[in-house]
Amino acid sequence: MNWESLLLNANATVCLLIAVRLMFFQRNGRRHRRIMAWLAYVVILAAAYIPFRIWFGQYSHVDPAELLINSMVCLAVWSANGNIAQAFIRSWS
Repeated sequence: MNWESLLLNANATVCLLIAVRLMFFQRNGRRHRRIMAWLAYVVILAAAYIPFRIWFGQYSHVDPAELLINSMVCLAVWSANGNIAQAFIRSWS
């Protein structure tokens, strides 16, 4: 296994973790914000698209900075328990 393959597999895993955590978010009485639901939907689609492109050989190069950014987004989403509003709005204020 070479360095590029390791980066590709790590990026696919991180992006898959983002998509899965957002897909299984439960509101539990929290207020529904339509714009945040659409934002979560777009992030799920974008994050889930990357692993499929990697697995089917259409995505052949991952920059380490891209993996770092995806890892930070994954960390923010998981620390907010999948609440995209909490993950991104809290980080801006």
